[in-house]
Amino acid sequence: MDMAVDIVKKNILLVDDSNLIQVTIKEILEMEGYSVDTASTFDEGINIIKNKGKLFNLIILDIHLPDNNGLCFIDLLRNSDELKAYKNIPIMILSSDSTVATVKKAIEKGANDYLNKPFSTYELLKRIKKLLNENKEGNYDRLIEILQEEIERANRGNYSLSLIILSKESQDNLKIKNIVEDISKILRKIDTLLELGPSAFCIVLPFTKEEGARVVLEKIKDKLFGRWYIGISEYPKEAKSAEELCKKAKEKITKEITQND
Repeated sequence: MDMAVDIVKKNILLVDDSNLIQVTIKEILEMEGYSVDTASTFDEGINIIKNKGKLFNLIILDIHLPDNNGLCFIDLLRNSDELKAYKNIPIMILSSDSTVATVKKAIEKGANDYLNKPFSTYELLKRIKKLLNENKEGNYDRLIEILQEEIERANRGNYSLSLIILSKESQDNLKIKNIVEDISKILRKIDTLLELGPSAFCIVLPFTKEEGARVVLEKIKDKLFGRWYIGISEYPKEAKSAEELCKKAKEKITKEITQND
C-alpha cells in the first residue's frame, strides 16, 4: 500500500463574486494540494490579505467585483506601501471580459496572466502551475507513476482498472490521514490509496471496472462523513493514458459540483 507524504501547501486567494466559480475552483485546487481562501468582494479580499498570517503565493482575481474592480485591486497590491510584500506576487485575472482593452489594462496594472471564462480544468491548472513555477504537484506526479505502472500491467493481462478520486466539500474538522488509514484496512493489498491534498484522496483499483469501483465506494461510505464529491474513471473504457484517466475523474467531480451548486 503506497501512502503519499505531506507536501508544503501553497496558498491561493480567489476573489470572485460567483459562488459557482468559488466552489468549483476551490474544489479543483484543493484536490491538487493547494490551500485556497475565497472572497466575494474587493474589500473582503483586501481584508483577508491583511489578516493572513503568511503571504499568498498566487491571487486569482475577477475584473468585475460588486464594490470595485479588479484593476484597482491589482493597483493596490502593486503600489501600496502597506501591501508592498505583494509587489511581485503573481496575479491571474479570471474573467468573461476578454476585450483587448481590458486585457491590456490588466497587464499594464501588473497582472501576470489572463484566463477567460468559461475555462477548462486543464487550462486553469496549467496556468497556475506555470505562475508558481511548478511542473507537477508531488502527489499528482506519484499518482501518474502508479497509474502508468498499472496500465502497463493491464495491457499485458488484458484487464481493466479504475481510478476513484474523492474530494470533501469542506476541510472543517477533517483529518484526511485518519480517513485514509481507516479505508486502507478495507481495501485489497493490490489496491493503492494516495492522499492528493488536505481534503482529497484517490484509490487505484487494478482488475476493476466501474461497477466494481462503485462496490468499493459502498464498502467505505461509513468512513466518509459530510459531503464528498466523487469521480470514477475506467481504463481502457474511458481513457487511454494515466493523464487522461485522472482528467476524466476530475471532470466528473467538477460536473457534480456544478450540478449541486
